[in-house]
Amino acid sequence: MNLSRGEWILASRAVNLCSQSYLRESEMTTLAFNEPRISQFLWLDDPETDLQGFVCIIKGVVWVTIRGSNSKQDWKGNFNWLPKYGTHRGYRKSSDAVWDTVRSYCRKHMDLPVVVTGHSAGGGIGQALGCWLADEGHRVDLVTFGSPRAFTGRLAGKAERGFRRAFRWVNDRDAVTRVPPAWLCSFRHIGDLRLIRDDGSLSDRYRNLYGGRIKGTAKALTFQGIEAKTDHSIRQYRKAVMALEPDEAVIAGGA
Repeated sequence: MNLSRGEWILASRAVNLCSQSYLRESEMTTLAFNEPRISQFLWLDDPETDLQGFVCIIKGVVWVTIRGSNSKQDWKGNFNWLPKYGTHRGYRKSSDAVWDTVRSYCRKHMDLPVVVTGHSAGGGIGQALGCWLADEGHRVDLVTFGSPRAFTGRLAGKAERGFRRAFRWVNDRDAVTRVPPAWLCSFRHIGDLRLIRDDGSLSDRYRNLYGGRIKGTAKALTFQGIEAKTDHSIRQYRKAVMALEPDEAVIAGGA
């Protein structure tokens, strides 16, 4: 199956916004002010959970972008995985912290589609926010990069059905996408897999269910600073996605 140009454009815009979510508030605000395609920019910030991100409108689409882990406070939330109402407890707490702001913003634009995107923990938090927006009647797409699992059991299935489209982009050796483990409280991924293999090709399934994942975890643990030096880095995701030419990006079988 071919990766359509439309899906590539969606992924490339999402990965660029995720990359920009790591900027400081002043830097991102300046960038948004000087970018004519971006309108109604709103910075998201919660000091208690250290959640950061932004909401804006680009070419008639509301974008909700959540930054990944960037502090000790973020990592505390990552390890607070014990489910609450079927959702990773740390991600639910972060989502709750900005939910009123995101909901109020999106309610003013009920006529516009919404895309929720995030990298790393931002993808997990984005899953929760996107699910709640879909429950409120919004037309929501979800695009995540290197996201951990955020939902358990039946809630994962319900959440996935609520999205118009959901894609989870995974680098082949990204260990973070393996947590929390599926056997732990029945945590599940949601969204169609877009697996970027080591050779840069794209697949919609794992070639080796266990070998690749174990090797990925081992590789990540050999470095200091998972965010900066492994396949989990947002820089690596951006490089991989932008290298995919729409006319040549082919989803390979998982033989």
